[in-house]
This record gives sequence, C-alpha cells and structure tokens, in this order.
Amino acid sequence: MALFDKFIKKDNSLTFTTKNFFIGSPEAEAESVAHSRMRLAEVFEDFLNVLPELQHEKFLITGRKGSGKSAIAEYISHLYEKEANCFSSFIRKSDINIERIAQLTQEHDQNVTQELIIEWVILTKLTLMLTSKESLQNYKEISDLQVFLKKNSGFIDIKSNQITQVVQSKGHELNVNYFKRFLTAKFGNKFDITKEKAPFYKLIPHLKATVLELMNYPENRENKFILIFDDLDIGFKSTSEKNRNTILNLIRVGKDYNNNFFGKNNLDSKIFILLRDDISRILYKYDADTAKLFSSYAVSLVWYEFDSHKRFDQEDKTKLKQFINKRLVVNFEKLGKTYNKNDPWSSFVENDPTYKKTSFKYIVDHTFARPRDLILFFSPISSMDLQLPLQKRDINNLLGKYSAELIAEVKNELSAHYSSEDIDRIFKALYQFSSGNEFSFQEFIELLKEMGFQEDSEISVYKLFEYSLIGNSIPDSNKVTFKFWEERDEVVKLNRDHPLVIHFAMKVYLANRKY
Repeated sequence: MALFDKFIKKDNSLTFTTKNFFIGSPEAEAESVAHSRMRLAEVFEDFLNVLPELQHEKFLITGRKGSGKSAIAEYISHLYEKEANCFSSFIRKSDINIERIAQLTQEHDQNVTQELIIEWVILTKLTLMLTSKESLQNYKEISDLQVFLKKNSGFIDIKSNQITQVVQSKGHELNVNYFKRFLTAKFGNKFDITKEKAPFYKLIPHLKATVLELMNYPENRENKFILIFDDLDIGFKSTSEKNRNTILNLIRVGKDYNNNFFGKNNLDSKIFILLRDDISRILYKYDADTAKLFSSYAVSLVWYEFDSHKRFDQEDKTKLKQFINKRLVVNFEKLGKTYNKNDPWSSFVENDPTYKKTSFKYIVDHTFARPRDLILFFSPISSMDLQLPLQKRDINNLLGKYSAELIAEVKNELSAHYSSEDIDRIFKALYQFSSGNEFSFQEFIELLKEMGFQEDSEISVYKLFEYSLIGNSIPDSNKVTFKFWEERDEVVKLNRDHPLVIHFAMKVYLANRKY
C-alpha cells in the first residue's frame, strides 16, 4: 500500500534483525485485505487436506479458535472472487443475530421460528447474489424483483444494529407488489399472496422457487454460490438452551439445503458453517440426531503431530512446521536476505541444546499447537530489533508476551461456561499449584470449593482438561500428556487417578502474576 510510503523510514542497515519481519495476522480476515503485509492468498496451503472433504458432503468446519477455520473460509472466498462465475458471502453473527431477530418478530407473530428466519437469510442472500449479474438486467421480471428487494431492504439485507428499528417501525410484513409481478411473469397466478403486504415467512416457498428459477437462467447455469456462517461463538453460553438450539437449527437447515435443495436440484452451491470445537462438543450429545450430524458432516482441524513415538528428525514433515516455514520464506525473500532453503526455521531460531528436543518442539509445547499460536508468538518481533537467528533468551522473552495473549483468549473461551468471577477463581486455584510440578484431582476440587466456585467443581476439572489448561502426569515415566496433544485418530482423556499438571504457557503466565 503506497498511502504512507513517504512517511516510512527505510531500513538500510546491513545487520539483519527482526524489524519489519511479519509472520502474519492472528485474524484471517485481516490477511485477506489488499493492503495486508502477509496476504493469505500468498501463503495459504491446504496442509490438513480439508478442501477435498468440503467438496463432497462435509460442510461443518470445527476446530479450536485459531486452528484455521476462518483462514480456510477466507481462502475459499478468495478463490471464488478470482472466478467470474463464482460468488461467495459471509454471514456473521455480528451482522445477523438470529436470536435477536426471532425475539423481535415473535413479539408480533408467534408463528415466526428460528428455522424460518435462517431460511429467509439464506434465500435472500442467494437472491441478492443471483440478481446482481449485469447480464440479467435485460429481463423485465428481474427489474421487478430488484425493486422488491430494494423496497424491503431493511428485512432483506439485514443488519443487527438496524433490525430493532426496522421491526419496530415496519414490522415483519413486506410490500409484495413487485414480487407478485415477478411471480406472475414466471409462474402464472399459482401463489397464495392476495394482499399488498405479507409476513416474510409466507414468502419463503415462493422465494425458494425464485432462487431455483434464477439458478436455471442460461446466464446462471454455470455459476457457483457459497454462503459461510462464521463467528457463531460470539455471546454463546453453554447453559443457554436458546443458544444451543440456534446453532443446531442452523446446522439442520444448512444440511437440508445442501442435501435437498442444492444436491437434489444438481446445483453447484453450498452452505458452510464454522464452529468452535468446544461448542461442537457441547452439541454432540445434546439431541437425538446431533452425534450423527457431526460424524457425517463435520471435518475437524487438528494440527498436532508430535506423538512421543515419532522421531523428531522428521518434524519438518509436520504440517505446523510447514505452515510457519512457508511464512518465513516469504519474509526472507521479500527482505532479500539469505536463509537455509532446506530448513528455513534454522535461519530463524537457533537450535540451542538446552531445548532438550528441538527449538520448534519447545515452542509448540508452550502453545496449543495451532497456526494462530505461532503467529501470536512471533507477532511482537516486527517492532523489535532482535538479531536472527533468535536465541533462547529471545524465545523466552517472547514466551512471556505470548502467554498473556494466550490466556486472554482462553478466558474468552471459558466465558461460554463460567461467570467472570468463577474464571478468576479458576486462575487463583491454578496459581496456588503453579509453584509445584503436580497436584491431585481431589486437591483441585477442594480448592475450587474453598474459593466459592459456583459451578460443579468436578465437571469443571474435566472441562479445563478439555481446554488443555491442565494435563496429566504419567506415573513412573517422567512424561505428561495434554488434550491438545491428541492426534486425529486418538482420544486423550483425563485420568483422575493420575497427578495433574498445568499447561506450560499457563505456568509462565502465572509466574509473572500474583493472585
């Protein structure tokens, strides 16, 4: 971006430091904009081989925050933008809050359901994309449809920050005159809308027929459309039946459209849903069909490949190291610096023998083994003048900064289950054990109770294990295990009879704080 070029001082020094060395942004959306220093399109690679699975029946992408769900979705959207006949649209909770719309409209009409609102959002988004093509503007009926969309834009191009005013001033009924003109032109008088206004849900069958008709226009037959639902974790509370039902309703409607509407009509279009894995675990056993939904339609993003039985001289083949190496190469080449092309990491971090295994494994063990962790870990270096390769003292300095960022994210995840007061109690309890190496399951439970913890202490210890804040020490082996060390074909479970340990980054965080 040339906007600020004349204000930026050029670095002409011969010493190669980390100044302006940019690994990437923690948010995939930030890497998708034109002026990003690390363009997602430049560095994305489908390391986990997810895209072939999404090509078929899978449409749920699950994984812990930072595992790459949004990156995959943004990359798919980028691929679509490059093609003249491909269209994509993100639907984020911050833009369209299904529960809020349902609450507002149900005050006027008890027939409104979340499923109807979800269908309405899907169909109106598709209609807007379908009618945007210049080649369709010569059709008179398309002009009528566009007038209908424009006249009712408040309840069609829905925005959460405006929906209250729209519903309060106009209600949930839409002016349908121009839509009736379109329907008459395409289907004759075969519809049950007789008045000038109708509740939005009465239009859904006709809008569904409209989308199918538009997709079969000669100008649209080769077109592909995708809708991506993201940010569903915002404001989610595991104790809220309404929150759980909203996401399940979305998954069920998404499945129905993918299988029955798109699939059975041979339409090359699809709905994708991105979901945090802790929420998917909550929903997995929630209803009779939910386990089957996830096993049939979900693809999970798991990056850990450091099983203790594998040799560490093979770590260059792990997906996580390939991920970071690709970004390192971009930096080395953009800055015109020499590096070890066979092992870019070795030009970035010195492999000090005190790491025990390798520098890369040392860092990964202090994270949750996700792409976002490595980006967060090294994000401060672009404003620092550290010489490369980074020394262990540099890594430990970065570890202190990273641990604070990591725990801030963890607290946000825990807010789906606990009040801020109970989250503080959890950290105070962990602080009591942080100076030692191990503690027992029962000791942890008792300490939480003593501190006035409001939730079930025993269940909460299992949850903290699921989040990898604590792990198990394996007796007589000098080894520990954490949930995030779980690989694709295994399940790591808490053993309450074995001692507990605190995640390494958590120990660093707690060592720098007092409770």
